[in-house]
Amino acid sequence: MPALQKMITFQISGYLTEFSGGRAEITMDTSPANVREALDSLWSEHAGLRDRVLNELGEVRAPPCKCFRQQSDRSPGSGFAD
Repeated sequence: MPALQKMITFQISGYLTEFSGGRAEITMDTSPANVREALDSLWSEHAGLRDRVLNELGEVRAPPCKCFRQQSDRSPGSGFAD
């Protein structure tokens, strides 16, 4: 039986798709250890999103995007720390 491949899916709010190449959903084939690593992967591909999602202290401004790991919400503020 093949191992399950882990993927991260970000759902991008409509007004932010301008900074994600017009994409409202971004799926990445990666297995980050935590939400920060997942977001770092997102920033590396869509650098313009970072300044709209995080403030100057690196804190989430508001929940403009969602991060799912194996269908579980891992967004900042979702109650999951990993």
